[in-house]
Amino acid sequence: MTLRTITSDQFSQNPDIWGRELAEKIEIEAFLFSDHYGSLHEREIDLPSEDLFAGIPRVDNRTPAKRKEIILDALINNAFLSMFRDVVVYIDKVLSLYIWSKQTQDAPIAFEDILDIEHFLENQPNEEYKKWTRSKLTFPDKILFLKTLNKRSSSRLTAYNDIRVSFEHHGGIAKKDITLPLSKFEISDVAPDGLNHVNINMTINDDQHFKKDSRIKLYPQDIAIISHDIRGWIIKDILLAIDELDKDEKP
Repeated sequence: MTLRTITSDQFSQNPDIWGRELAEKIEIEAFLFSDHYGSLHEREIDLPSEDLFAGIPRVDNRTPAKRKEIILDALINNAFLSMFRDVVVYIDKVLSLYIWSKQTQDAPIAFEDILDIEHFLENQPNEEYKKWTRSKLTFPDKILFLKTLNKRSSSRLTAYNDIRVSFEHHGGIAKKDITLPLSKFEISDVAPDGLNHVNINMTINDDQHFKKDSRIKLYPQDIAIISHDIRGWIIKDILLAIDELDKDEKP
């Protein structure tokens, strides 16, 4: 009987592929947000039946401009939440496969007992991911588990989660002081084409601060920067953290 340990690179589904998939998802979400925001920002918005709710006039007769502001804020918040959820799925997949591969070092697998090796290698990452999603670890627990994660990414992920909790559970009110690290948004001098060009300097932080009990407000440029930070720092840092974690645990 041949007993084998498993490494993530043996699978067709692995952290490298998931990282590329996440980068593409974030890129698409950023494009959709920019396109939808620009379209809504430029047009008049007339909500159907906006004056009545169950036959009762609105309590607060907001102006069309105020309703438009609420709609644009919802678009920004939903774009942020969508990106963050994709990052959470990516982290869960990477950790689930890493933990399982480590377990096979203590309890190697007998490949002879597996009837269809190709099917096993194709589907096992998803099976391990489903098991992991049923664990009781919170997102902060998972970040602590990734003890080798670079601070630039761990601080971003912690802030993203704090903002997510505020949006989903506290009506957008910060339940503690939150510092959101963002790469710096820089506007260059007027270019030869007569337009200002915007660059995102990923080597400099331009933090946003939200005070406890204050309402969190994100802006369109925040979504653009967060999408760059996820693709430019976070995906790579998570892969590097897993490699370092693996090295730390080897005798």
